[in-house]
Amino acid sequence: MSILNHELKWYRSQVVSNTSANGGRLSINQIVDSVKNNLFPDVTETERTAGLTRYRKAFLKIVNTDNEMLSNAIVHLLTVTPADDYITMFEGTHVDTQANISSPTEYGAGGLASSVESGVTEFDVNVKHTDMIIFRTGDRIYISDGVNEEYHDNVSISKSGTVVTITLDTGSQLANAYAADSVVASCIEIGDIDYSIDDFNVVSTGGTYNETNNIVVDNIGGIFENWTLTFTGVSTFTCAGSVIGSVGSGSVNSNYSPTNINFARPYFTLNSIGFGGSWVIGDTITFTTVPRNVPIWFKKVVPALSASYSGNNFDFRILGETA
Repeated sequence: MSILNHELKWYRSQVVSNTSANGGRLSINQIVDSVKNNLFPDVTETERTAGLTRYRKAFLKIVNTDNEMLSNAIVHLLTVTPADDYITMFEGTHVDTQANISSPTEYGAGGLASSVESGVTEFDVNVKHTDMIIFRTGDRIYISDGVNEEYHDNVSISKSGTVVTITLDTGSQLANAYAADSVVASCIEIGDIDYSIDDFNVVSTGGTYNETNNIVVDNIGGIFENWTLTFTGVSTFTCAGSVIGSVGSGSVNSNYSPTNINFARPYFTLNSIGFGGSWVIGDTITFTTVPRNVPIWFKKVVPALSASYSGNNFDFRILGETA
């Protein structure tokens, strides 16, 4: 099986505001593609005059029912905004808010300073503002004119004002010719988007649990959460999350799959085969589920005295490999 395009969806954070509380955990609210203001609100005349910096957090969620993972994933911009503003993006955590943002490594896009022929190994890119640090030595870059496109790894960078000079790695050269203003973007290299079980701990004198491959986080229902199983008998237990609270009870004699009612899928499955030894009332198992979600921050900067622009927009891409 493989992950289809429509199984890669973006969701809002729980708090969407212009305050320090903006961001936080994954919400149940999907960001629908090609809808006006689906990420950022309109900019008012007062805001354009004064200038502003605004943040929004989004989560890439793999809604694949076969619980497939996305390998070697990257995220990058596909376009430069046509208005005077600019967009950058950077990785977040499953719980961070705007208050936690401090000197992130930002990624973005610019335009070729002049046309280039195929076979060249060095070219200049214009970015919109001298403060934009979106290309770094060692980055992977993307270049496209809307028809042709290619990626290059381990580039070298020098910058002067708003001009970034990119030198391709030894042995690399452009496969295509590109006109001036073709998009050049830096890529966030996410790697394998897989779930994990962190901070696993058993408190028991006689009970054991082999967590390896026996706790499976669901692609759709899984969330970032700290769980506690508390034994109520020699074979029964209750389960609660530190944020969402109780999710019911289970038994060591059967698989336990508490349901995330927001998505009608389990948060996780605890396989009964993992249980061993003997349990008594009060024994506990604690663990953290980290789902196959990727939190990404988007930063929008509107320089002071920017011109009005109707229909401003930007596009970005998530790319990866599946089985």
